[in-house]
Amino acid sequence: SHHVLLANTPAGIGIRITPPGLQFTITNKIMIAEIQRDSPADVDGRLRVGDQVLEVNDTPVDCLRFSEVKELMLRSPGPFVSLLVARDVHEYSNQDYFIHPSMLR
Repeated sequence: SHHVLLANTPAGIGIRITPPGLQFTITNKIMIAEIQRDSPADVDGRLRVGDQVLEVNDTPVDCLRFSEVKELMLRSPGPFVSLLVARDVHEYSNQDYFIHPSMLR
């Protein structure tokens, strides 16, 4: 896992997360589903679709509702949003394997 510090802009940090168990085959985990072009997350370059979000601003997300995780990201009080993310290089080596086809529409 690794920490990523991103600029907190009025438009957000530029990622879309997916609720546990909906679009990815992995369940009970908050995953990055999309990274918007030219956003702070895209420019930084360290996040990938499929990364698991473990913490937002040093708050573990494993016991939070999906809506609470989104609020943490959107209403971050400072100029930065801190994410702790994990990436399983073996499981995520082929992104077509774990992205649900509905995401490709």
